[in-house]
Amino acid sequence: MRKLLLTLAAAATIGAAAEEARVQTFYEGFEDYTEALGLNWIPEGWTEKNTPEAIPTAEQLRHNCNNSWFVYMSSNFYQDMTTDGLMEAFIHFGYDGDYGIVDADQDEWLITPAIKLASQETLHFIHQADASEVYDFDKFSYSTYTYSSRDIICNMHVMLTTDGGETWSSIWNFENAYTAGISDRQCYNESGLMLRNFDVDLSAYSGRTVQLAFRYWRTKGRHGNSMIVDGVTIDHPASGGIGDIAADYPEAPVEYFNLQGVRIAAPTSGMPCLRRTGTKVEKVIVR
Repeated sequence: MRKLLLTLAAAATIGAAAEEARVQTFYEGFEDYTEALGLNWIPEGWTEKNTPEAIPTAEQLRHNCNNSWFVYMSSNFYQDMTTDGLMEAFIHFGYDGDYGIVDADQDEWLITPAIKLASQETLHFIHQADASEVYDFDKFSYSTYTYSSRDIICNMHVMLTTDGGETWSSIWNFENAYTAGISDRQCYNESGLMLRNFDVDLSAYSGRTVQLAFRYWRTKGRHGNSMIVDGVTIDHPASGGIGDIAADYPEAPVEYFNLQGVRIAAPTSGMPCLRRTGTKVEKVIVR
C-alpha cells in the first residue's frame, strides 16, 4: 500500500505557493448552455423565483424576449466580455414592448443548489452592472454631475438560506459593496455593464448546508439596467500541514488537486498535492 509521508524537505518545497492553495467546494460557469436551448435555460439544480410579469410566455421566448434569468453567450455589446469561459447568467431590465412584454417592478431570484460548506469558505463571483443606473437617474444633473438624492431603484443582493428557503438573509448587495463608496461623477462615468469581481466571506456558515440566490430587483420606469453573474465559486484554504496518512479511505471518495486547487486524475509520486476526502482536505506527498 502506498503511504503519504511527512518530510521536512517536502514542507520546504511547498513554500509560499502552498499558503495560497485553495480547494473548490462549488463552481458554476454556466458553460453547458447551447444556442439550441433558447433564452430560458439555467443549469440543472438551479432554480428561479420570479415576479409574475417577468415570467416569459411561449410567444415571448419565440421572439427571444425574457425578463427573467437566463444563460446566454457573452458579448461586447454594451457590456464587458466575461473573463470566465463564454457563457454567463443574464437578467434583462423590464420594458414595454411587443409580444406582451410589460415594464413592471422586478424581483428576480437565481438560486443555487444546496451546498455543504467546509470551514473558512469564500464566495467569489463576476458581476456586471451599470453603476449610474443603481440610483434614480431622473435626479441626476448634467450641469453638476450629481444626484439630488441617491434613491436606489436597481440593485442586486446575494441572499443565503440555511433552512431550504424558508428564510433568507442578505449577505451582500452591489450598492452597499460598490456604488455607495464612489462619487456621483464616478457613477456616471461607469455607465454600461462593467465587469467587477467580488468576494463574500462565508466562514460564519461553516459546516452548514446553504443555498445562495442572486436577487435582482428594479422599480418600474425607464431607468435601471440589466445585470450579469458568472464564475460563481466557493472555495476554502487548503490544509496547512502535510499529514502521515494511509492511502485508502474506504468511507468516502478521494479526490486529488494540485496546489492551485485544480483537480487532477492522480498524484505524481514525490510531488506535493491536496487530497480531499469528504470535507477533510490535507496537503500530502504520495510515495
